[in-house]
Order: sequence, then structure tokens, then C-alpha cells
Amino acid sequence: MSLTKSAPSVSLEKKGGSLGEIKVNLNWNQGTKKGLLGSMFGPKAIDLDLCCLYEMMDGEAFGVQALGNNFGRYNGRPWIELSGDDRSGAVSDGEWLRINGDQWSNIRRVLVFAMIYEGVPNWSATDGVVRILAPNQPEIEVKLEGTGQERICAVAMFENEGGNFKITRENRYFQGAPMMGNTYRFPISWGVGRK
Repeated sequence: MSLTKSAPSVSLEKKGGSLGEIKVNLNWNQGTKKGLLGSMFGPKAIDLDLCCLYEMMDGEAFGVQALGNNFGRYNGRPWIELSGDDRSGAVSDGEWLRINGDQWSNIRRVLVFAMIYEGVPNWSATDGVVRILAPNQPEIEVKLEGTGQERICAVAMFENEGGNFKITRENRYFQGAPMMGNTYRFPISWGVGRK
């Protein structure tokens, strides 16, 4: 199932009173360099990062991302964890973000976003796709379709609506994470981070 402009949202059904493990995957085309001179003088391969901003029911808000080594935790707050950092796009199954659906009642919302950490900001060249997988649910896909030069793509918003898990396709592009965070009104103080 693809989330598009004409069909931008879907709600996941709880099975047996729980959502289980919700997995978010980002995969892309790294833009391989051709030959020796291409690898020495050509543009760098594209490094995309899968990230999220979250807001808890008690108002706590922060991010999970490789930048700043904020990988989160699955079995403790914030019940969201990034499983590694693929710096090249060469890992066959890309990057994974895991959300503990058994703790969904503690989370108000999660904004999943992708960031071009390295390489020319050209989303159309990445062939980026975000997939959302949950137990006993159809796979949900969101394609990164931007053509601008922004480095951040807000991919999808996950919202807790009375305990239900609502997913809305965003596909909005920003020059930086603070601008995106302010647009979505996440109460976060921003600083400089490095991998």
C-alpha cells in the first residue's frame, strides 16, 4: 500500500490489544562513482540518514538519529530505536527505526524524516523509499519525491489518536531540522551534532 497525495493517511488496527513492533525502513541508491578518477574527483556518494522527532504524552520531546549518537532505546524511553547507520546506501536492507508498539500509549506523535548527510542534495537521484511494517498489517510505502535542494525530508507523521496508530504521508522538504521542527511545533532546543 502506497501513501500518496490523493490517499495520504491510514490507521493501523491493534491485534490482540497491541500494535507489536513497528519497523520503519529507509533504502536508497547510493549513486556509485564510476572508475578510479570518478572515485577520486567525482561527487561523493549520497549518505541518507533515517531519523525521527518524537513527543511523549508527558510533553518530553527529542530526536532519534545517528547525528549526535542519539540512537534511542526500544525497551525503555523513548521506546524508539535506530538500528545502526548505513553511511553509503550499500547495505542491502538500508537503515531501520523500531518503535515499541506495546508502549504506544506513552507516545503522542513521531515525525519520521530523512536527511541527506553527505553528497549533493538531490532527492530525485536517491530513489529513496521509506517502508513501514507492522505485524499482521499490509506494508506501507512512501517514496521520496522531492526535486529541490533541501537536505531534510519530513516523510510521515505517526499520531496517537485515542490509542490508534495513524500514519500520514508528509513529503515536505526543509533546509534544516530546526525549521522542520518549528513548522511541526516540536518543543526542542536545537544544537550542532556530528557523527
